[in-house]
Amino acid sequence: MFCGDANTCNVMYCIGITSALGSMLIDFKNEKEKN
Repeated sequence: MFCGDANTCNVMYCIGITSALGSMLIDFKNEKEKN
């Protein structure tokens, strides 16, 4: 995952985006497995 320089704001922002993308991917995978 690309993150900017390691100041706290960028780290928190990066973690937020990574988590959001991760949960989107998990939801997508779960939807596909249902069908």
